[in-house]
Amino acid sequence: MAYKKVLNKKSNRNRFAIPVYIDGIRYESLLSGAIDFELGYPNVFNKYKKNQGAPYKVSGHLIVTVKWANLHPEFDVNAGILPEGDKNK
Repeated sequence: MAYKKVLNKKSNRNRFAIPVYIDGIRYESLLSGAIDFELGYPNVFNKYKKNQGAPYKVSGHLIVTVKWANLHPEFDVNAGILPEGDKNK
């Protein structure tokens, strides 16, 4: 049996990238947005897991996953207003 190389169509470095909006600016990964806004990535990622992609604030910056924003078109990512009843204000 010969060795056959299998190529991933998706690169390994972007496999776990989570596209987000931070204060209305789109980033292809949560990490790059956290670096740009000088936020601690472990804190940002743990809040992401806790909220499951719903909008949340870290150090005054509103973070929303692109997937969540697409499922909730009534939410305006540019306005920076959390939905009513959100406890992360």
